[in-house]
Amino acid sequence: MFGGNFSGISGTNLEFHLVRRKRKGIPIVGFLETRLMDYSTVFIAPLNEDVLPSVSVSKSLIPYSLRKAYHLPCKEEQDAVTAYHFYRLLQRARNIYFFYNTDLNDTGGGERSRYLFQIHHEIIEKVKPVKLEYLQQESQLIPEPILPISIAKNDSIIGKLREKYILTDPTSPPKGISASALSSYIACSLRFYLDQLVYLRPEDKTEGLSAGHFGNVLHKAMEIAYEGRSILNADDYPDITNRIPEIVGSSIAKVYDKPVNFGHDYLMKGVLTELIHRIINFDMQHTPFEILGLELNANSVLPIDGVGNFMIKGIIDRVDFKDGNYRILDYKTGQDKIMKKWNFEKLFNDPAYKLNLQLLIYCMLAKEILDIQGNNLIAGIFKMKEFDEEITWLNDANEIEEETMQQFIAGLKNLLSQIFNPEIPFSQTSDLKRCRYCDYKGLCQRQNA
Repeated sequence: MFGGNFSGISGTNLEFHLVRRKRKGIPIVGFLETRLMDYSTVFIAPLNEDVLPSVSVSKSLIPYSLRKAYHLPCKEEQDAVTAYHFYRLLQRARNIYFFYNTDLNDTGGGERSRYLFQIHHEIIEKVKPVKLEYLQQESQLIPEPILPISIAKNDSIIGKLREKYILTDPTSPPKGISASALSSYIACSLRFYLDQLVYLRPEDKTEGLSAGHFGNVLHKAMEIAYEGRSILNADDYPDITNRIPEIVGSSIAKVYDKPVNFGHDYLMKGVLTELIHRIINFDMQHTPFEILGLELNANSVLPIDGVGNFMIKGIIDRVDFKDGNYRILDYKTGQDKIMKKWNFEKLFNDPAYKLNLQLLIYCMLAKEILDIQGNNLIAGIFKMKEFDEEITWLNDANEIEEETMQQFIAGLKNLLSQIFNPEIPFSQTSDLKRCRYCDYKGLCQRQNA
């Protein structure tokens, strides 16, 4: 009747006399409203235990034992009143239909009411002629086919892309595209559309000093630790180490803006302090080196044929110079794959290598911002979860040659041109594994991916 499985009991003589009446429709009333009324046809639903009779929860502050002792109304009296209204309603009815839910669910169901058992075992045997007929109704669910989602790049969408990414006026630069946005496009172009153009971003429900907050605080702490220093020497170690509690407190205040004095946040603060100790201790064992940039905001423009000047942006955690090499370093608190050897096909098609894409974009930006010439450029990460490995270097710690950078820039231009190609719509990925942790999998009906 309302979906799910229901059983019904009816009399043998079913008459459709309601259709011939002048007053059409079925009145829906509660038991109290039926006290002075008689109906020839009665529908009662749902006739499940704990519904009829209901689970009585006394609203009185008087305990049950005192109510019982002083003959105040209790659950037994309420059940008796319900039973009276129930059987009085059936007294003059000719056609009676009972419905009960046989499905077990969050709201109960499955168990027939005690009234139905009483009718079956006591009343039917004494009141003749009455016949019970049990009917089972099954609602067959036919799922609608899940159609693929595809967004064509019309003039409006192309206009939004140009407004956000293409430099037309040097005095008013666009927002630009980041490495994380490009990784999103590689993983699923529809995700890129929803996140970057529609801004259908889920609310951040993370609580406490964890996940994104933890990483941001770590980055800010390392920026504070080394700011104002151009050359880092071993003599700087005692001063920086003594300031670590102050550095951690200041970074938490700037990024997290909540007191961290107890509970989970306090434990994370301790982990954060230990990680900063390890990074600084490692750096001091490899001094001296020159710091060229901390949390460096960098932008660059790539000319794309048929599109325009594409703005690329990034924030480089750290750029320093040591032993004749410019070093691009990033602090990572998550799990990321890093390439030991170049594979540009994977780089531009597999989101698992998003870290490598990010590092190469940082290298491209750093070469332009700092005017780095030649092949003396390397890039790596501090993996916080595997710090015993110290720095994990891209390309097996070999210098990134100019020829490699040119191959990367050519592949990057091809990827950026795809974003503007009207023949390539924004569509769902065919790799369902990429949907597993996607914020939009419910929208795409891929919850079970």
